[in-house]
Amino acid sequence: MKVARAGRVLAMALLVTVVSACDVTVNQPQGEPYQPPPADKIEKAQNKVLLAGRVLVVKEGNIWLLTQDSFRQISSGGRSRQPAWSPDGRQVAFVKMGDNSSDIWLMNADGSNARAITHFASADLRASHWAFQPTWSPDGKTIAYVSEEASFDLALWMMNADGSGRREIAALNAYTGGIDNPAWAPDGTRVAVTAYRNGVAQVWVIDLNTGQWTQLSKSEGGAYDAAWSPDGMFVAYVARDKGTNDIWVVAADGSSPTRVTASGWCRSPSWSPDGAYLGYLNGSGGYFDFWMVKVTPQGKVLKLGEPEQVTKNAQLDPASGLSWSR
Repeated sequence: MKVARAGRVLAMALLVTVVSACDVTVNQPQGEPYQPPPADKIEKAQNKVLLAGRVLVVKEGNIWLLTQDSFRQISSGGRSRQPAWSPDGRQVAFVKMGDNSSDIWLMNADGSNARAITHFASADLRASHWAFQPTWSPDGKTIAYVSEEASFDLALWMMNADGSGRREIAALNAYTGGIDNPAWAPDGTRVAVTAYRNGVAQVWVIDLNTGQWTQLSKSEGGAYDAAWSPDGMFVAYVARDKGTNDIWVVAADGSSPTRVTASGWCRSPSWSPDGAYLGYLNGSGGYFDFWMVKVTPQGKVLKLGEPEQVTKNAQLDPASGLSWSR
């Protein structure tokens, strides 16, 4: 029944938001002029940190752009989630939440020209749908996302970058947990996803040419939030272990797992465009902030530098993650 399906997806989405928000403040009321946060509320944690490129994060339902010199809001309304840079860094795909549905939107890099490319809201709840987690193909022509448009649980979908040509790519049996967190490999032939194929969420890789599934993570407590390194040699992900969540990196063939963090409060790994740093969100300080660590490949493993805290008191949304561009 479609109403039950939509209600279940909404409940899951709200649960993730509530659990992961970790004491965030109330959203800015719509219609009021935006007031920048006080200087002592959001700040660069260490002046010595050098942040190359542009990072998208979400705070209180709005998308923010973080650079070495600024931290500014580029969306408004409190309903935006899960931003993702296009490969050329000129556009941002993101999710806009409705009351009984969500859609994929695009906007320019500065926040202008925001427009929906899916239209899943309907007065009839049975005809409403949910869309989450947009991710661009390396050539910028296709956007992968997850939706329950034709299934009970979330399934993997793709569409052209203008919203046309929607098609379901992969789905699991109903009531098994579904598919989430798609991440496109740099070679364009594979997508990593979180999938409940064996009862526990693990990171799997789907070959788009053959349809073959390959399990990448083998964490006893489950794994999610996959992110490919720019050279395609490594995949970062979050592993659960007895209530903790930490970042790990594994070679693209599934070998040589390396633990990156140990605080137990980490999510949303994202690589710098040159692959020299691995960013992530760390909530061990009471709020989720952006951290990064220098990584140096040594064969199939990574040599790790000292973690560097980039923001302080930012109260970022871990479920919306990070997106890093030049």
